[in-house]
Amino acid sequence: MCKSLLNHLIRLKSCKVSKNQRMEEEGEKVFLYIYDLSQGMAREITTNFLGNTIEGVWHSGIGLFGKEYFYGAGIQCVPIGRSPFGAPVEVLELGITHIPKDIFEEFLREIGPRYTVATYSLLNHNCNNFTDEAAQFLVGSGIPHHILRQTDLALNNPLGALMLPMLQQLETTLLHGGILMTPRNSFGGSSVHPIPTTPRSTSEVSATRESVSTFPAPFPPSTNRVAPTINSTTPTSPRRSDQNMTNNSDIGAGTENSKEK
Repeated sequence: MCKSLLNHLIRLKSCKVSKNQRMEEEGEKVFLYIYDLSQGMAREITTNFLGNTIEGVWHSGIGLFGKEYFYGAGIQCVPIGRSPFGAPVEVLELGITHIPKDIFEEFLREIGPRYTVATYSLLNHNCNNFTDEAAQFLVGSGIPHHILRQTDLALNNPLGALMLPMLQQLETTLLHGGILMTPRNSFGGSSVHPIPTTPRSTSEVSATRESVSTFPAPFPPSTNRVAPTINSTTPTSPRRSDQNMTNNSDIGAGTENSKEK
């Protein structure tokens, strides 16, 4: 019986090694998940007042290994399709990586102290800076320029100051408002804080707060949901749709505590 058990363990180990070898040989596809934090307001404001259209205020996350990694209240991760920012308006395939998951997450631990809630700035040091650095580590090239430098492109417009109050309000909402999430899988920074959402009514706030203890909490519903597009090449401008999904767990920011900022 002991011999049979030993043979079984050897076969299991062999299967695991073979799976890792296949991953290293074939690689893992890396995706960029793109969200519009303004929920269409940026396009409306710029179309009416600036003359040239700014499609959105972009948040992005890196998707691979069945998870989406992003920066908000530290470096965090959620299962694919469970983002607290709703559904992506677009998904871009950035390339294929041969870097194993444990090496990638060790990289996240190393950069974690630079990506905390205290260092977050929607204008200067945000989720797109994180995904650009992660993409360069994984596939050797960054994210599309119009996503990374969106605030420069907007505010360099002579009437771009019209966007500033909206951006400042979005930053306040991201850092101080919304729903308290339970942090998980934390490492990297000094503390963990939730990525808040923006419920649209008092009843939605109450309902979502009551569900926080049952992870994950639901994201407020929206209408006119359209499936996001998935592209293997970088487009000149992202496609849009209005969607929402759900919730998050955390990677990045040291101790496992959470609080509403």
